[in-house]
Amino acid sequence: MWKRVAIVVLSGWVLFAGYLWPHTHANLVNNWIVGVGLLVFGTIACARSWARYVTVALAAWLFAFLVMTRPADPRTFWNDAMVAVFVLPLSLLGPKKDWFSPPPETSRARG
Repeated sequence: MWKRVAIVVLSGWVLFAGYLWPHTHANLVNNWIVGVGLLVFGTIACARSWARYVTVALAAWLFAFLVMTRPADPRTFWNDAMVAVFVLPLSLLGPKKDWFSPPPETSRARG
């Protein structure tokens, strides 16, 4: 659960950081799309595991967009790159499993 909360917090940072230093219009629009996407799908991932793969795709896109475009400020590049590097493994980590506990017993109807 903490992994999904961290993704939601990082989505807020992506949205907020767009106004802290100069961004190109394309970088600002991309930050909004990725930030809102991480917020929505990071929240959904708390209940549905398929949403984790959408957050993986958003993190990969954030990094790919940086490589394909030229940011107005080096802080934009490093900020978005670090967010992508943090979100990617957090998204890939599945829910916690207790490997040492026995499987739950099933009740059998006797008749």
